[in-house]
Amino acid sequence: MKRGRTSSDEGDLEWGRTSGDDGDLNLGRTSSEEGDLNLGRTSGDEGDLNLGRTSGDEVDLELGRTSSEEGNLNLGRTSSDEGDMKRGRTSNDEGDLELGWTSSDEGDMKRGRTSNDEGDLNLGSTNGDEGDLELGGTSGDEGDLNLGGTSGDEGDLELGWTRSEKGDLNLGGTSDNEGDLELGRTSGHKGDLELGWTSSEKGDLNLGGTSDNEGDLELGWTRSEKGDLNLGGTSDNEGDLELGRTSGHKGDLELGWTSGHKGDLILGGTSGDKGDLELGRTRSEKGDLNLGGTSDNEGDLELGRTSGHKGDLELGWTSGHKGDLELGGTSGEKEVLELGRTSGNESLWRIILSNSSVNGRGSWHSSPSAAGV
Repeated sequence: MKRGRTSSDEGDLEWGRTSGDDGDLNLGRTSSEEGDLNLGRTSGDEGDLNLGRTSGDEVDLELGRTSSEEGNLNLGRTSSDEGDMKRGRTSNDEGDLELGWTSSDEGDMKRGRTSNDEGDLNLGSTNGDEGDLELGGTSGDEGDLNLGGTSGDEGDLELGWTRSEKGDLNLGGTSDNEGDLELGRTSGHKGDLELGWTSSEKGDLNLGGTSDNEGDLELGWTRSEKGDLNLGGTSDNEGDLELGRTSGHKGDLELGWTSGHKGDLILGGTSGDKGDLELGRTRSEKGDLNLGGTSDNEGDLELGRTSGHKGDLELGWTSGHKGDLELGGTSGEKEVLELGRTSGNESLWRIILSNSSVNGRGSWHSSPSAAGV
């Protein structure tokens, strides 16, 4: 029973490709001979369970790549020899559990950025040469795992693009000449589904772009003249979903907003003239969900506001012109719960509990003089 391709002889259950001879269960590719369960690729000989690639010899359980020899459980890459469980890569020798990288000898757990030469786990950019795990760009030469671009030459695993020459696994585009694995690249003028290509003359990095004029779904492209970085942008006139686009004239940084007239979703956008910071704002007329938005001209901070006339749920927003702070309020005429509001010219703390029994009445108010805020 097989789903994939196998070169084995007997009873293999495979979702990938294997050169094993007996009873291999492979979800990837393996060069082992007996009983390997592989979800990736392994050069091991016996009983390896690998979710990545390993050069180990016996019974390695790996979710990444390791050069160790015995029993390592790795979620990254390690050069240690015995029993390490690691998420990342380390150059130490014994038993370190790391969520980052370390160049020390014992047990350091680090999450940061490094410019060293080996075993870097970077959430930024690095100029290391080997084995870098990067969520940015790297100038390394071998074995780089990049969620950006790299200039490496061999064996790059990239969610961006690379200009290397051979053996690249790209979930984006590459300018090399052979052996590229690319997911959805088209050079047509319309309706292209692209995961990492550069159609412009200036080397744009695109993840899922279309080059047509309307309704483009684009993840990380720059079509403008000023090198805008867009993650999930559309070039149409209404209802754009854009992640990290600067469409304004003043270099606004916007994460997930729509330029349409209704129901806009804005995450950290500046749509106003005064540089408003907005997290999840809809500037429609009703039922807006705002997470830290500024809907007026005076820089109000709004967390979860609905601008409808009744039953609004508001967490810390200012709807008036004088900077009212409301936590958990409904602006309807009835059943209003307000915690810590300053309304009008006087600062006060007010709690309104409608339809409740507070001293036998429907609501309770504090006097302005009781607050003193």
